[in-house]
Amino acid sequence: MRKMIVELFLIATLLSGCASTPRICEPAGAREAGIAQAMRGDDFNASVGGVCVDEKRAVFQQNYQAGYQEGKGRYCDPGSVERTGSAHGQQGRTSEFTSTTYHICENTADLRVAYQKGYQAGLKTFCSEPETENAGRAYGEKGQPPQFNPDTYSVCGQARVSRMKSAYAKGHRDGLTTFCQGIGVDTQAYQEGTQGIDRSDTDAKYKLCTIAKRKEFTRLSKLNYQKGLAEFCSPTQVDVVARQQARTGGSPTLLPTYERCVVTYPQTRDIYAASYADERKVFVAAQCTYQKGVAQGQADAQRVNDKTTTMPVFCDTTLFAIYLNGYLEGWKQSKDQICNPTGSYNLGIQQGTAGAPQAYSPPALCPTDYQATLQQKFLEGYNYGALQRQNSIVSSQISQIGCRWTADCRPGQWCRDRGDGVQFCMGRGLRGQFCQSSVDCVAGLFCRPQGASNINMCF
Repeated sequence: MRKMIVELFLIATLLSGCASTPRICEPAGAREAGIAQAMRGDDFNASVGGVCVDEKRAVFQQNYQAGYQEGKGRYCDPGSVERTGSAHGQQGRTSEFTSTTYHICENTADLRVAYQKGYQAGLKTFCSEPETENAGRAYGEKGQPPQFNPDTYSVCGQARVSRMKSAYAKGHRDGLTTFCQGIGVDTQAYQEGTQGIDRSDTDAKYKLCTIAKRKEFTRLSKLNYQKGLAEFCSPTQVDVVARQQARTGGSPTLLPTYERCVVTYPQTRDIYAASYADERKVFVAAQCTYQKGVAQGQADAQRVNDKTTTMPVFCDTTLFAIYLNGYLEGWKQSKDQICNPTGSYNLGIQQGTAGAPQAYSPPALCPTDYQATLQQKFLEGYNYGALQRQNSIVSSQISQIGCRWTADCRPGQWCRDRGDGVQFCMGRGLRGQFCQSSVDCVAGLFCRPQGASNINMCF
């Protein structure tokens, strides 16, 4: 059953990938599938390649077979089989080599020899009396009861199991002797006291030691715990903790971990309250200010569009109103810079002057109450820019230039003398432009001399 589950998982994995080409139909996927099949000791079976389309089947077959041969080489390697046998022996398992397991290999006899060689070496380690003694010592050094189970070592033979049991017992006694020296009892208790946590139950921990030892360890534990607790409950330590709480907006009441101090040191609660109140007053006065509010308001306005108007931990109800006024002012300052109507107006001028389509979206960091003004200013700028563009076009159309030949003029114009020897491009002239005759003026205007200068203009 387990083998079937593994195969199904492998196939599902190899079929994953793009919908058009399953992974198993690619060279790498086919090779991996072949290796895996051989490493399970299965006969060659390429039926999983049936999911591949015709043009992919040749690729699958070639790589799947190559992968199978590679996996078979690993699976049938005497060194690998020897390592498997060694692992089984070290775990105290019975010999598990069978010809069926390695039936795909041609060198089954050699593999059996390799497996048994590894198995015997591993079993020798497993059944070693020094190893068993070390196992017993490890349990003893932790103060745990002996865990030797003869059935676990049945593969070692009855005679050896008896010796191993004696070795385990010796190791456990040696380990327990070390454990019952109580090394670190005083240090652990002191550390527990300095952390304000419950003292460990030494009597339960050292239950395998003698009554005299347990009593001594309990005495040392209590003594050093009280030393640590005295440090934990010292006025200096309580003062430090209270001031930390004051700066972080923590509770002004004594922390639960310090309640145990009150039993021995009743003044702890008063020290904590006084230090908290003193630090809180100084901290709030320094942090909950108009200037701090301005700075925070400016910073928030440059990140988001929602004001943070809840009271921060460094404020109290007395000074919060001052801080909030600064915050709102700072917020407005930043938003006025980001949502500047002049910028929208200038952008409108640029687009209108360039003849670009009228398209504008206020900056993302501009709240709704700014957007109508920005839209209006952009429209004003756009209209102004468009007017400037139109005037520029008209001006370019009605401007008159000097010339030497008609080739210097626009189509429909001629290079002619305006009456004083100076030549200009004439034709379709507007009011106030030079002309030689009325044909040079637009309909409704006539070419006339201007005073004694003999210069002709359209009027």
